[in-house]
Amino acid sequence: MHQILQLALLLFIGCSTAAAFAQQGKTRAAAKAQAYPPLPDNVERKQVVIWSDGVRMAGDVYRPKNLQPADKLPAIVFVHGTGGVKKMVWSIKLATAFAQNGYLFLNFDYRGWGESDSRLSLMEAMPEPDESGLVTVQARAIRWQMDFADQTTDIRHAIAFMAGEPNLDPERIGILGTSYGGGLTSWIAANDPRVKCAAVQVPGMGGQRGLPYYKRGYGLMTSQARGETESVPYETGAPTGKMAS
Repeated sequence: MHQILQLALLLFIGCSTAAAFAQQGKTRAAAKAQAYPPLPDNVERKQVVIWSDGVRMAGDVYRPKNLQPADKLPAIVFVHGTGGVKKMVWSIKLATAFAQNGYLFLNFDYRGWGESDSRLSLMEAMPEPDESGLVTVQARAIRWQMDFADQTTDIRHAIAFMAGEPNLDPERIGILGTSYGGGLTSWIAANDPRVKCAAVQVPGMGGQRGLPYYKRGYGLMTSQARGETESVPYETGAPTGKMAS
């Protein structure tokens, strides 16, 4: 176990934030088209769909090969940091290493990231639904948003998905997060009793920034709630936008 944790740390250190942000230029179709590196003979990968608040998320479950129905293994739900997606080579190596050491491992894309579907923002007032509850609207696909509340929801649904895996031991579900994902992991571990173990690496935990910072944040929330700026910072929150920081 000590050796695999050392390997995890080395893999984390080898991933730069710049490489993570490079993923933001990819569309969902481009993310799907990206090829996986080959797996070793003793590991298998299963592509899965995870529903989070009505939106499809794309995930990969890594597992040792030749499991028997009676085998019950510990599971790890991996929580990516800023810009992280499941096809990053280093996170695939991490998933593979854990599977080789007897774990189930879930690597997934948040809603609006990588191969997952996007949340939608209506561009017009919503019309009255028809008898089946359906509406036809013009909507914007919301992608590449760092949204703490939404992403904690995504993680909890990822845990729920893994709880249904036939070879999982429900008393040994752990979560592992890095950077911004480490902060998300810490919140989940404190609020979700299904999580029995949590590990974080250089977690983004915020910090005491002072009253002016918080006043600015709450002022922005007021502007968003009143429709005086983008309700979702699709343009201004992009890496080059004025709200990016």
